[in-house]
Amino acid sequence: VDYWNSLGWKDRWSSSEFSERQRSYAQLWRSENIYTPEFVLNGKEWRNWFGLRGAPSLTSADAGVLEINSTNASRWNVTFTPVVATNTSCEIHAALLAGGILSAVKAGENRGAMLPHEFVVVELVQLGMTTSNGVAHAKFILNPARHSYEKTLAIAAWVTSAGEQTPLQATGGWLATSPVAK
Repeated sequence: VDYWNSLGWKDRWSSSEFSERQRSYAQLWRSENIYTPEFVLNGKEWRNWFGLRGAPSLTSADAGVLEINSTNASRWNVTFTPVVATNTSCEIHAALLAGGILSAVKAGENRGAMLPHEFVVVELVQLGMTTSNGVAHAKFILNPARHSYEKTLAIAAWVTSAGEQTPLQATGGWLATSPVAK
């Protein structure tokens, strides 16, 4: 998010797009406040994450199978096969995540500290999926090669009904990387 950048230290991964995304969630919850860190689990705010208490309840319903793969590590194919075939429009959301990153904080309350980062969103896509015979398909680009200097990379993907924020199904995993000297 970019709303802390006015405190004298600019987060190199901040984005007004991410701040707006957080505001959209807050609007859905009818909340006037956004904050960091704010956790979202199953499309709902999870306020007590730090004590691992009060997690939104999980559903036992089987939504279907979400598969994501890539043959060249930048062009991704995704398929969502719902348990119950439907013609409902779906959207895919995918985030390329980086970790093992350190930042030297130059100002603000943490001035002089080395700040570790894990699961930093370095790329994010959201697009509509095409449905054929009850199965939703999409293709998109997330390019890990642009971030090969990061120690760890992962991908997270989730599918929603079009225009909705609550995930129907999600998947993710670590990506093979080979660190490159800066």
